[in-house]
Amino acid sequence: MLKAEERGKLKLDDPVSRYLPLPFRGITIRQLLSHTSGLPDSLAELDSGRRYTSYSTDQLLERIRGLHPAPPGSGFIYSDDGMFLAQG
Repeated sequence: MLKAEERGKLKLDDPVSRYLPLPFRGITIRQLLSHTSGLPDSLAELDSGRRYTSYSTDQLLERIRGLHPAPPGSGFIYSDDGMFLAQG
C-alpha cells in the first residue's frame, strides 16, 4: 500500500469503497492498515481452531459485506478482515 501511495496510485485516506465494492463508506485504507476501521476479526471465526479451509476471494468479500463494523476510528480492533481487504 505504501508503495502504491508513493507511486500516486492511491492515498491512504481514500475510502476503501473507492477500490472495492463494499457498503462501508467511512472506512479508509489508513484505518484498515492501523486496525482502526471498526471491522471485527470475523475471518478468525471461520476456522475456530479447526483445520484451515480454502475460501475464494468472493466468498470472503461476501462475508465481510455482511458485517456491521463499529464506527471507523473509534478504537483499535485487530482485524484479519481489514488485512485481507488491504491486499485487495
